[in-house]
Amino acid sequence: MKKIIKSIIKIIIGICYFAFFYWLCLFSSSSFYGDFNLYTTIRSDDGEYYANIYKHLPTSPISIVQILGGNKYFTVLYNKKG
Repeated sequence: MKKIIKSIIKIIIGICYFAFFYWLCLFSSSSFYGDFNLYTTIRSDDGEYYANIYKHLPTSPISIVQILGGNKYFTVLYNKKG
């Protein structure tokens, strides 16, 4: 019985490690945006749309490469209702 519990715990730990490394390698830094990384806001002339420009966050190795390569910002377009 103890061997079965230990093997189940090992499987759960293995799944957790896999999920963590999957997130580490592939999770996009543009998934995190809010007031804390807002760079600027650009509004259209008619006030119908606005674009928020956010700074990339170093949340994964891919995003760190993007930041070092000069891709430091991403844009999200909103209508007047948000």
